[in-house]
Amino acid sequence: MRNYRLFFLSCSVFIAAATPLTHSVQPHNYQAFWVWGGIKTAQIPPTAQRLYILQGSIRPDKQQGYFQRQGILVKPLNTPVFLVYRLEILAWDAVIWQSILNQIHYWEAQSPAVLGIQLDFDAQTKQLDKYEQFLRQVRITLPQQYQLSITGLLDWSQNASPTVLQILADTVDEVIFQTYQGKHTIPHYKAYLHSLAELRVPFKVGIVARGVWDRKDEQWLEQLSHYKGIVVFLLP
Repeated sequence: MRNYRLFFLSCSVFIAAATPLTHSVQPHNYQAFWVWGGIKTAQIPPTAQRLYILQGSIRPDKQQGYFQRQGILVKPLNTPVFLVYRLEILAWDAVIWQSILNQIHYWEAQSPAVLGIQLDFDAQTKQLDKYEQFLRQVRITLPQQYQLSITGLLDWSQNASPTVLQILADTVDEVIFQTYQGKHTIPHYKAYLHSLAELRVPFKVGIVARGVWDRKDEQWLEQLSHYKGIVVFLLP
């Protein structure tokens, strides 16, 4: 029995040494969060210093988009916020813009600061140039005191045109690259991370609560001049 225990202990040490330094994402270790549908304000970690709050989606309706209200209602918060809009179509009209500007003003009356808006759109890499043209129009229309943040797909860093990425850097204030899909970490996210070193646009990395994340990756990212931190997608 003693030999068996020694053998088991030796195997355990070997496995521990060979296992990557990963952990299940614990939100209280971070300071920035996405607050999507189904999240109550009581679930926001006390460590929060910045929130990205879903407020609506732009959905297709024949040739034009229409605004659908989503997310938590306006309420007092002690944390600066970005208002997030999920895009299914890039055709906007004055009604959509007015809905967004109204929400900005409502939140400004309750929060210490509305930093800007974030657009969440799954732009295919081959069509990133068209998305960038749309973003330029958003930047022109959005009052200058507000920042423009967008979410990004990991493969942009490897497959998008360097020219388009440079123009993007001149248009948006930050890109948050998502390492998850739905409620789960993308299995091979590591294959894309090192391409982020070539970017010249301020960027963050999005991870999902309770998802898999390698602490060594975070340490490596902190050495990059354009890296600005982690944002955690909260789960109900």
